[in-house]
Amino acid sequence: MKKIFLLLLASGFSLAAVCQTVQITTDKNNFLFIGVTNALTIAVDNKSPEDIIVESADAQIDGGQGNKYICRVYKAGEVIIKVLDKKTRSVLGSKSYTARVIPNPLLVLGGATNGMISREALKEIKKIEVKLADIDTDIAYSIDSCSLTLVKLKNGNTRDFFVTSAPFSEELEDEFKRLREGDLILLRNVYVKGPEGLRLVPPAVFTVSTNN
Repeated sequence: MKKIFLLLLASGFSLAAVCQTVQITTDKNNFLFIGVTNALTIAVDNKSPEDIIVESADAQIDGGQGNKYICRVYKAGEVIIKVLDKKTRSVLGSKSYTARVIPNPLLVLGGATNGMISREALKEIKKIEVKLADIDTDIAYSIDSCSLTLVKLKNGNTRDFFVTSAPFSEELEDEFKRLREGDLILLRNVYVKGPEGLRLVPPAVFTVSTNN
């Protein structure tokens, strides 16, 4: 046993390297989004951030303050992040993530996302809201522009409005108040603003109900 230990020391083997813990974590979800900045926290036992190098062949990684890093990926698939010793260039640890496209945000009208919307809710609506569903993220989207069409069930008459990020016009708010059960609100040609720029998202249809 003593001979083996001496041989390991002679070959430059480090017991500290075996026991060294490398932690690579995302600040939110356990995956990376494409086209935006993803925050990483990277820590290595017994080493300061100045003593390590963080790199990836699949992503661009920039150091921030202390053990905080920013990761940018540009295509879907596996992303392997490696932590190296700055002096020896030996790999201290690595972690694999999956890079995903940010899903299309949902269009929200009076708290509803597609489906039914009550006449009472319509009285309080000032603008179209946008949200990402079921994802813990700080990524935010807002309406840039869209075509809003009101369809009357009784006679099939329609009225078209061009909507931007500004609050609804008084004319549109008045039209909302005139809607009855079964009338439709169609949102089409919807562009939203996000961290990657403008994005065209799927249309949404809301049916007016008398329920609160």
